[in-house]
Amino acid sequence: NDLVNALTNFTVTVTATNSFDQAQVCSGGIPLTEINPETMESTIVKDLYIVGELLDVDGDCGGYNLGFAWISGIKAGNGCVKNA
Repeated sequence: NDLVNALTNFTVTVTATNSFDQAQVCSGGIPLTEINPETMESTIVKDLYIVGELLDVDGDCGGYNLGFAWISGIKAGNGCVKNA
């Protein structure tokens, strides 16, 4: 019970953050409303495929941003082939 109580009541007070140079993810990029999510092609510029950190997508730490970059790249590659 002591262990469960210690773990479930554990608190941390954030006293500062690191600088921009230490950031793992930054906000901004092309809005998702400006791409076709099936092919990752721009809805504004034909044959322009936008993926990964160029898009306004921010995932939590733990590989989510890398996963999105890879998956969006695969979707764009498949989209290029379908549109060729």
